[in-house]
Amino acid sequence: MVIIVSPGGSEWGIVIGRFYSYAPHRCCWMWRYILWLNQASSSAAWVVATTAWEEDLQAKGEKR
Repeated sequence: MVIIVSPGGSEWGIVIGRFYSYAPHRCCWMWRYILWLNQASSSAAWVVATTAWEEDLQAKGEKR
């Protein structure tokens, strides 16, 4: 499991893939990950998967 740190709280999910995408906030190309959300995530009521930049991911149990 990983944590997606988001402004509104945390989302939980499993990384199921990744793709290379241009990151306008960094002005370079970076990995963008596809996550299958846990049913307990706050947005799981309306979406089952989401994407996140590598810098937004944190392994479960890891401290920032």
